[in-house]
Amino acid sequence: MKRRKCRTGPETKTLGKRLGDRARKLLLDPSSPLPGDPFFSVALDGPLGAGKTTFVQGVARGFGLPP
Repeated sequence: MKRRKCRTGPETKTLGKRLGDRARKLLLDPSSPLPGDPFFSVALDGPLGAGKTTFVQGVARGFGLPP
């Protein structure tokens, strides 16, 4: 498990975008070791205002979903 601490909203969204981009490549690329793996998951934990929603917005952007 990796832990990262982001200090700003844009930094949090950028980190989420990087994860979303990697997840998209892993799950959608037929040559990847995990193509279409339905068991890929990420758990987010934190208090109100910690940036979970901002992070997920970045993940969605990296995965190619509209803003």
